[in-house]
Amino acid sequence: MGSFINQLMATSKTEPAPGMGVTFLQYSDRSPGTIVRVERFKSGAHKGEVSRFYVAPDKVDIVEITPAVTAETAESFTGRVIEVKRKSKGWRTKHDTAVSVGTRSYYYDPSF
Repeated sequence: MGSFINQLMATSKTEPAPGMGVTFLQYSDRSPGTIVRVERFKSGAHKGEVSRFYVAPDKVDIVEITPAVTAETAESFTGRVIEVKRKSKGWRTKHDTAVSVGTRSYYYDPSF
């Protein structure tokens, strides 16, 4: 199921575009990325809508560790790109990780 916040973030309806931030929503953790390429449906009922996009994971630097971790993110293209497809449950990676479009967030849950 995952955390309540991650479940809410997974319902994002924002249209993906190159350069836009995304958040990968693991069970209770979150990690940021940047969209580098977008592909659209060429025919059918969804013609012209985004079918998939490709994300480069962002670099995360931990700045301060307190009860709430403070982190800074920076776009850093390392060549690694993750494909995200449109599914009935929303945007998902091939490992079924939910992706929130339009946000760039990092959170590491220390309780695991």
